[in-house]
Amino acid sequence: MTWLIGVLAVAGCGTSVPTTSQQAPVFQLDSASVTCQDERVGVELAIEHAQAQPGYLDCITGALQVDPDGTIWLCSIVAGAGAPPCDGLRLRVQGLDAGMVDVIWHAAPEVRWSDPIQLLGRVRFG
Repeated sequence: MTWLIGVLAVAGCGTSVPTTSQQAPVFQLDSASVTCQDERVGVELAIEHAQAQPGYLDCITGALQVDPDGTIWLCSIVAGAGAPPCDGLRLRVQGLDAGMVDVIWHAAPEVRWSDPIQLLGRVRFG
């Protein structure tokens, strides 16, 4: 399932969530490569925060994935070396230039993904 964030989109477990990037909730980025002073949250908790309190500002920890069409996702971190991270929850990211992010990138045919990163922003739906 997929959610969209002003900077990322999210896919969720146990929730009815759109599966295409056009329908996904949006993660609106406020700042990339930040040092979070408060508790760092994952994609699932960020979605819960946004559902309970629209406009909630979160510092989300996850991995970025860039699809062949240029869509950028913020993904839950999934164990398993050498594979893209977006097997679980994810947010479609808006407002982020992947080329400007200071992070280590990995690649496989038609997809790139990053080491874990923290992004400050808000999840929105629709």
